[in-house]
Amino acid sequence: MNRMGAATLALVVALGLGACRDGSAEPTVTPLTTAPSSASASPTPTRSVATPDEAALLAEAEGVYRAYVAETLKLEAAGGAEKLPAVFDQYLLEPYKGVVEATYQNMRKNGSKVESTGRVAILAVEAIDASTREGAVIALSACLDGSQATVRHRDGTTEKGSIVLRELYFKRDGRDLKIFSSRAKEVPSC
Repeated sequence: MNRMGAATLALVVALGLGACRDGSAEPTVTPLTTAPSSASASPTPTRSVATPDEAALLAEAEGVYRAYVAETLKLEAAGGAEKLPAVFDQYLLEPYKGVVEATYQNMRKNGSKVESTGRVAILAVEAIDASTREGAVIALSACLDGSQATVRHRDGTTEKGSIVLRELYFKRDGRDLKIFSSRAKEVPSC
C-alpha cells in the first residue's frame, strides 16, 4: 500500500489497492483517476435488462458513472483539491461523497498527480444486485483499466496504475440518481 494508503487512486492507479473497501466506511478509498481526455465512452452494458424501465435506469446509472469518472480524471490530473468542486454534487451523496473528498484532500496534501501514458478505458459496466445496500435503486459493476496511468508524487517517486473492479450503489436524490456507496478492488483483468 502506498503512502497515501488506499486513498491514492481509485480508478486507475490505486483505488482500493488490494482488498475491497466499502465507501461507507472510513475515508480511505480514492475515486477513479487519470488524464481527463483519456476516458473511453463507448462500452455498453454486458448484461441484458428485463424491462424498458430497467434498461432506462441502467442507462441513467451508467451515464452518472461515466460523467463522474470524467470529473475525477480532471481532479486527479490537477493533483486533488482542498474541497470537491460543486460539479460532484450532481453525482455523489454521503457517505461516499465524504470518502471522495477526503481522498482528493490527501492527494493535494501529498502533492500527487495522475499522469496518463495511454488511454483509461471503462471495459465493462453491468447491473448487479442492489439489495445488498439499503436504499439502493440500482447497483453497477464497472471495470476500469487505468494500467497505463502513473501517479507521480511530490518527491518524484511514481506508482503504476491498475485495473479496478468497482461496485457502485445509486439512490434517488429528488429526481437525480447519485452514487452513495462504492467498493473497489484491484483485479488482474476484466
